[in-house]
Amino acid sequence: MGHWEMAKSHPGGEEINPVLMARRDFPYPHSTPGAVAIKAFAAQLPEREGEYLEAVERTHLVECRNIDDADVLVAAAERLGAEPAMMREVMADPDMTKRVWADHIEAVNAGIQSTPTVDFSGQYRITGAQPMEVFQQALERALADAEA
Repeated sequence: MGHWEMAKSHPGGEEINPVLMARRDFPYPHSTPGAVAIKAFAAQLPEREGEYLEAVERTHLVECRNIDDADVLVAAAERLGAEPAMMREVMADPDMTKRVWADHIEAVNAGIQSTPTVDFSGQYRITGAQPMEVFQQALERALADAEA
């Protein structure tokens, strides 16, 4: 939960609820189910994909609901106008999971091993929830290098 405590301290992370997360009786899921659901949603409503990504994040980090549960993910999609039956069909398609894993492999091949990962100028990479000072220092170094 230390990662989520750190993330909560960042701007925009204030609503993350690690206390509620720790009280949940399900193991905290990996990102694959949510990522598959996001791709399934984008197949229906590509113009609203960003909204659904935020809804999944909110469901997971603020409401602390189990995003390994298809019903939870479908309900979030339905609130944004997605057709539930189509969501379930596309989420169950093995090709969707293969697409998510292809994205994962692409990231690993680029040297990314965790989220979030922020890269400045291809030289300064920051992984995980870090204090704002770490981001400021990396940005300052990248800008100084660009001016040199």
